[in-house]
Amino acid sequence: MALAADPIFLAAANPPAGFEELSGTQQSLVDIYFGNRYIGSQLASFSPGIIELPNPAELVRQIGNLNDPTLIVSTLSGELNSHADLVCLTDASQNCGILETPIAGVIFDESRFRVDIFINRRFMLTRAADVRKYLPPSDAGFALMQNFSAAVSGSSAEGSDNSYTLNGLTMAAWEENSLYWSWDYSDTNHFSVNQFYGQRDFEGLEYNAGLLSTSGFGLNLTSDQPMVGLRINSSDNTREDLDFSGGMPVEIFLPTRGRVEVHKDGRLIDSAFFEA
Repeated sequence: MALAADPIFLAAANPPAGFEELSGTQQSLVDIYFGNRYIGSQLASFSPGIIELPNPAELVRQIGNLNDPTLIVSTLSGELNSHADLVCLTDASQNCGILETPIAGVIFDESRFRVDIFINRRFMLTRAADVRKYLPPSDAGFALMQNFSAAVSGSSAEGSDNSYTLNGLTMAAWEENSLYWSWDYSDTNHFSVNQFYGQRDFEGLEYNAGLLSTSGFGLNLTSDQPMVGLRINSSDNTREDLDFSGGMPVEIFLPTRGRVEVHKDGRLIDSAFFEA
């Protein structure tokens, strides 16, 4: 068998004819993200392995909460390594999409014209959530609402028994205080009162006093019935910090069904099995 004298493929340091522009510097509008949050678009210059952002100071201003913004601006200025090898090519790609950097850096996905900025957490400020726990004292004036309903049964036949009941619910309120009155009138029992009590809901506590109806969300020791007394219970109606009572959801991708353990400060705080 005779072998060809010349190789089929030739290694070259320069691009082939007609492809010179692809290796040169290009300009395009790119979308810039930080923490998967869109912060702006800029006309960036880039070439293979390199990208330059025209206004890093504006990006740092949009990010905010940095303890040394001048250093971050300086680090993101000039030509930056685009870290194209860290771009996630598919949704199933692993060990990609995250840049470990001593100060700051970027990952540039040229196929989507997307730049993700990464900043070492040493330079990120943390602060307490600036939200009050309860609503401020109410300045609402007097209000009154009256509901009526009726139930009628019977027949037009001679000698049949006809019956009716008229139900009413009266509610009056002023600031955090309210008055509830539930009553009915029927042709057999005439006038009767089911509930008549005052209520105050303020800073997480609800106070009720008067003719109350027992309730326990399925934990009643006796059947619901009216009784005269005083009731104090917790209430979330005046809370403003409920959005901060839970944590940020964490997405975990498992190749097979497995157990996930959550540790904090060396302590196991949760363990559960999850499907793939």
